[in-house]
Amino acid sequence: MSARETFDVALEGAVFACAQVHPGHEESFDHWYGLDHFYSGGVLGPAVLSGKRWFADRKLRESRFVSDDCLHHDPRAGNHLAAYWLTTGGLDGFFSWVRPQLAVLRAEGRMFEARSHVIVDGYRAARVLAHSGSSPVHPIVALDHGFGGLFVSYGEPASAAPVLAETLPQRSLGIVFAPAAGSLDNDAVQTPPGTPGLAFPTASGAAVMTMLFLPARPPSDIAWSRRIALELARASGTTPLWGAGFSAIEPGSSSHVARMG
Repeated sequence: MSARETFDVALEGAVFACAQVHPGHEESFDHWYGLDHFYSGGVLGPAVLSGKRWFADRKLRESRFVSDDCLHHDPRAGNHLAAYWLTTGGLDGFFSWVRPQLAVLRAEGRMFEARSHVIVDGYRAARVLAHSGSSPVHPIVALDHGFGGLFVSYGEPASAAPVLAETLPQRSLGIVFAPAAGSLDNDAVQTPPGTPGLAFPTASGAAVMTMLFLPARPPSDIAWSRRIALELARASGTTPLWGAGFSAIEPGSSSHVARMG
């Protein structure tokens, strides 16, 4: 039988989990997330294609772009990030699986309390950004490719039409995601109702996320972050709110742990 007759390979959406690990708990968090939760709460879920982890040290967090209209409660929080690609049926299948899965893991004592959720949400893949010198890597394998850095931006949908990105870094890959209903809620992650840290807050209630995969670690430069965030907003047809750089975590390595604080 052909591959098409047995399964579909397509990037339907993404799970995005950004957290702030509490000071002094970086090593124990990395052990828990890297050797347990990355799998038991992520890549072992149904319709998951792949997963990848990143971190942001203090200099990267301090150099984020934050607009005057940004409503996030703590825009410079978030020193750990994990993303998972979902294939066909993943947006329904994964979140239907992960809600009870989190309850099972919690009952088994396999959750980690010394962290705060910053952004934990699901998204539907919308389109790939076209720009001069863009990476030839297919979006399906973006998490496996070995990009050294990532820049994530959030914007509010605007009336302006998207424009061709002209000044993004060479050999970078940009993917635009739209919000997807039915991801996680406070009950699933065991936080009080109304506690922030799940969907990115906007005045309209909708946020567009763009992930720009970079060949190398992004610079800790607020002017650079602002320029990239504004360019991604123009290319995605949004009003820019927030932009943040992250460095890739090498699987099996703990060299990043000392820099997460």
